[in-house]
Amino acid sequence: METETTDLCELDFPPEIYGEKPPDVEETVQAVIERVFRDDDGIIRSGVYGKTMKPLRLEEVADRPYGIGCFSQNHAMPHELKPIYNNYENAGQASGKYIRALLNKHRVTGDSQSAELARRTFQALELLWNNAAEWIPGWCFRPDINPYGRGWIPKPFAGIRQVEGMTECSPDQYTDITLGLERFYREVAGPAEREIIEKMVCSFADWWFRHDYTTTYEGGCSWWKMRPDCIHVITFFLYLNALAQTFNPTEQYEQGFELWLNLLEGGYEAREHWGGPNAMGLTMQCLDRLMELRPEYKERCLDVFNAANDHLKKRVQADKDSIPGIRGLFQFKHFGAWYLCDAHRFLGDESALSLAEEFLAAYSKRVDFYHVSRGVPVGSLEPVIAGDDYRNMFVSEGHICWLGAYWYVKGVRDSTPSAK
Repeated sequence: METETTDLCELDFPPEIYGEKPPDVEETVQAVIERVFRDDDGIIRSGVYGKTMKPLRLEEVADRPYGIGCFSQNHAMPHELKPIYNNYENAGQASGKYIRALLNKHRVTGDSQSAELARRTFQALELLWNNAAEWIPGWCFRPDINPYGRGWIPKPFAGIRQVEGMTECSPDQYTDITLGLERFYREVAGPAEREIIEKMVCSFADWWFRHDYTTTYEGGCSWWKMRPDCIHVITFFLYLNALAQTFNPTEQYEQGFELWLNLLEGGYEAREHWGGPNAMGLTMQCLDRLMELRPEYKERCLDVFNAANDHLKKRVQADKDSIPGIRGLFQFKHFGAWYLCDAHRFLGDESALSLAEEFLAAYSKRVDFYHVSRGVPVGSLEPVIAGDDYRNMFVSEGHICWLGAYWYVKGVRDSTPSAK
C-alpha cells in the first residue's frame, strides 16, 4: 500500500524527463496531449491513471468501487461510471483550452498542423453537442438520449458517444468550450464551420435562458443567479449572451445580458469571497472578450478585470515558493502561467509575464503533471482525495495550460526588439 504519492508510471512514454530546455519540454508536452489524452473520437480526456497512462478502469478502483466517497457520489450520471468519472469529467474544459493553446502556437509558427489539431478538437466538441441532444428530422430531440434538449452539454463521463443519462454540468465547462469555439471561429474556421459555431453558441444561450440559469450539480439544483461569489459565472453569462447577440440579434439575448449585467455589481461587491485561480482566470478571459463585444461597458468590466487580476496574483504569489502548488497538494503553477498571460496581454503587466515564465520553468518532468503532487503522505490526504479514483490521476489540463502559456510567452519575447 502506498505511504506517499509517487510516480507510478513504468512506461517509456511519457518520458520521465520532458526536456532540458523549454523547446524540448514543449515538444514532449504536445506529444503527450495527442498520444495520451486524445481519444479515438478526438476529444481530450481530462485524466488517465498514472500507472498505465490509460483511462482508469473499474477494477483499478479497489477502495470505493461503487462510487461511495468519490467527488462523483451525488453526480447526475450513470451509477457504474462514478468510480471512473475523472477520465472525462473536464473533457469539455480541456478541449476548449486546447483549441486556444494550439492557436497560440499557430499564431507564432503559422504551421498548418496546429490549426488542424484545433480543427479536430472543434469537430469533437461538435460531435458532443450533437450526441447530447440527438435530433430526429421532422420529429423532436430523442429523450432517451438526453432529456435536456439542444444546447445541453453534459460532462461526458463515458466519452462523447455515450451521454445517455448524464445531466451533470457546470458553467465553467461551457466557458472554456465557448471561448475555444469563438477563438477558432475568429482565426481559422471556414464558412461552414462558422455557421456551425454560431448555431452551437446560440443553442447554449437558449438552453441556459430556458432553464433559468440553473443546473443539476452534485445532487442538487444550482441557482447560479443566487451566487454572487461566483464572479466567473456572472461574467460568462454576460459574455455568452453578448456573443449570441452578435450571431443572431434577438430580444432574448439582450434580456439575458441585462439580467446578468444587473447581477455584476453584487458579484463585484462579493470579491472578498471570490474563488480560486481558475475562477479568476475564467473571469478575466470572459471580460476580455466582453469588452470587445460590448465596448460601451468597458470601463465597468475593466474594474472587475483588475480586481480579478489582483486576486489571481495574490493567490499565485502566496504559493510562489511552494513547488507542489496551492495548499501544498495540487499541481497548480501551469494554470497560474496560463492566466497570468491574460493579465499581461490585456494590461501590459510585465510582472505577470515574468511570473508566468518562472512558473513554466518549474515543469520539465513527468512527475510535475500529476493532479495531486507527488511525495505527499497518503495519510494526510482528505478521504475524497486519497481514493483510488483520484489520487494517482495524470491530467491533461496542466499540459494544455503549459503549452498555451509557453507559446504566448514565446510570441511576446520573440517580438521584442532585444530578442531580434
